[in-house]
Amino acid sequence: MNTVTVKIMSVYLIVFVVLSYLVLIKCLYYRHRRSLMKSLSHVMGVLSDRDTHAADLRALVVTAHPDDECMFFAPSIIQLLDLNVSVYLLCLSEGNYYNQGALRRQELLDSCAVLGIPDSRVTVINHKKLPDDPKAEWSVSLVSSLIVNHIRDHSFNMVLTFDGRGVSGHANHIAIYKAVSHLASTGQVPNGRSHK
Repeated sequence: MNTVTVKIMSVYLIVFVVLSYLVLIKCLYYRHRRSLMKSLSHVMGVLSDRDTHAADLRALVVTAHPDDECMFFAPSIIQLLDLNVSVYLLCLSEGNYYNQGALRRQELLDSCAVLGIPDSRVTVINHKKLPDDPKAEWSVSLVSSLIVNHIRDHSFNMVLTFDGRGVSGHANHIAIYKAVSHLASTGQVPNGRSHK
């Protein structure tokens, strides 16, 4: 092959890779958007209950790592805050995969501030058995225990977290989904109704 043919093939390959990436991003966006719309319709249903007011709702967003809050939950957080719901965030690791945990913790606090969640409503758990690692299988029992204790300590009446695929397929995200699903199936996670 001559150099012109190699250059043309390289351009085609680059275009193919870029287009494939764009299609993947679009698919993830639409899948997440459907979940978001379902969640928001549930919130609106709860708020339409004549005994429930947005000021009575205390929502907990449960994430695995710093950056999950903005990558996967920003639209939900913003919408809830616009409805005057009190929003809190529980992050189960400080994101130390590349030994940058302290930096990522600060980035999480900065990101939450931009979204409208003050530092006082952000909790980061840095448990040695919950490493930021896409290959690490987190103990669903441990994750469940940490989440339910946080819910009880702060009287949350709404919990938002990942879908069954962890949105992006990350094992840590999926463990959180399994933990919250377990808590919901055993009646330990609130259903969104105010507890008066």
